[in-house]
Amino acid sequence: MHFTQNVPPESWLSGTHPFDSSDCGPKIPEGTGTTPLDIFRLFISDAIVSGFVLETNRYALKKDGSQWVMMSDWELMRFFSIILFMGIQYMPERELYWQDSEFQAEFVRSKMTMQRFASILSNWHWQDSSSLSPQEVRDRNRDVCFWSVASFVEELAVVSRKLYKPHRHLDVDEQCIPFKGRHIAKQYNKDKPNKWHFKVYALNCAHSGYMSNFYLYRGKNEHRPAEHAHVQTSNYPVYKLTLPAMYQQQWYILYTDNYFTSVPSMSTMLEREIYQVGTVRSNKLADAKALVIPKKAKPQRGFYKCFKNATNGIYLVSWMDRKPVNILSAIETKTTTCVRRSHTGAANTIPCPSVVALYNKAMGGTDSFDQRLSYYWPHIRTVKWTVRVLIHFFYVAVLNAHILFKEHKSLIRGHQNYTFLSFCKTLMRQCASYGPQIVPTPRMLPFRPHRLTSELERSTGIHTPVHVRCLPAEESHSGAANYCRRICAVCKKTSSFMCKQCQVGLHIRMDGIDNCWEQHHGPVFS
Repeated sequence: MHFTQNVPPESWLSGTHPFDSSDCGPKIPEGTGTTPLDIFRLFISDAIVSGFVLETNRYALKKDGSQWVMMSDWELMRFFSIILFMGIQYMPERELYWQDSEFQAEFVRSKMTMQRFASILSNWHWQDSSSLSPQEVRDRNRDVCFWSVASFVEELAVVSRKLYKPHRHLDVDEQCIPFKGRHIAKQYNKDKPNKWHFKVYALNCAHSGYMSNFYLYRGKNEHRPAEHAHVQTSNYPVYKLTLPAMYQQQWYILYTDNYFTSVPSMSTMLEREIYQVGTVRSNKLADAKALVIPKKAKPQRGFYKCFKNATNGIYLVSWMDRKPVNILSAIETKTTTCVRRSHTGAANTIPCPSVVALYNKAMGGTDSFDQRLSYYWPHIRTVKWTVRVLIHFFYVAVLNAHILFKEHKSLIRGHQNYTFLSFCKTLMRQCASYGPQIVPTPRMLPFRPHRLTSELERSTGIHTPVHVRCLPAEESHSGAANYCRRICAVCKKTSSFMCKQCQVGLHIRMDGIDNCWEQHHGPVFS
């Protein structure tokens, strides 16, 4: 790679191809309703809802058997409404939403019991695995680690691209899905707010923040198609995200940070008729590294150098701010100014390449999307990675629907549902309106079943001791039988017996000494 010094042109847009912005924005099908729920159902369609219901019921029947009550479409929508409520109103423990106290979570209690919500959450499923043996499941988890949610994520990405044409400025960055459990694709980055996480590569519209394309990173050993094997690891996210035809031959301007930016990546983008602009690490510049401002150099703030590759027309800009900033650009730049403050707080106007100002303005599409997601993210504790991933992309659909809704109706600040909060609240109420209304009963309010039953309920009816159901070895993922136990309602220790009527763990001793069964039910049942 050989650069020759070049004088910056008068205008950074001179020499660039025009971009047709006449049809940018929402692409909502004719006949679609105009409520938040109507827009949301474009992303989470009837087919997706039916798929969730079918596979969740199938998985729960295999795991829980006769104890599972079949879920319907309207119940899943109410489940979604509770997730939205938990994102809006945070509580430190999930049980507090069902506690009849000063927290006033009547909305949650009127839609679903705590036990039912926990049961749906633990069985929430997308991919059919009923025909797979435990060994086949382990093999799939090793080879294609996100196989159980991959088709849902891909389908959501296809719909997102179909419903919105981005404006000219795009950016590629990464998202994080917090997760601390065991998974082969789990990442660690000490500089992230969520150090342990799954990584999602996303392409966003810099104008609106709309998340147009995305995919889950499967780790350093991810399997790629043979035709993509030549692409470098750091270039692959940009290569894959811009693969759909809607981004090519349009002369979009794509912004990337220093992890994704390199000369080979820019050459590939130019072949696809996409301009790429991004900060670059000096160790990716090969022999052009000698042209940039050294890290230890101390030139005057605002000094910069611009070079052009005579072969492919790529520009290298090295600018001195507090420290050197290096940018590779497929478009020309010019000298402009920016304001920087000194250590005394005084404002100083210094020279600045226009491509730096443009990069700072347009690079935040993904970060803006993540920021809005974080405001109303539900803090639901779970050890299942599938639940974390599904909740994340559920909220991606909600936020994309909000952006689509806002642009489609040309809302301005102050209008109803203009903010993401008001949109979530409206969507929450509309999702909860599905199906019959549930009147809260005393059994919906407390934490545990043994706290629900009164003394009269414990001393009447048919109470039979049964073994706690165990999972057979052939159904267990670990290959060994799981001997389930429950917490005793009296002594708080674990027991392998439970009362079938009260649905609580209890100890039974035939000698009558410390008989938890008798203390719970009374001597008539001993």
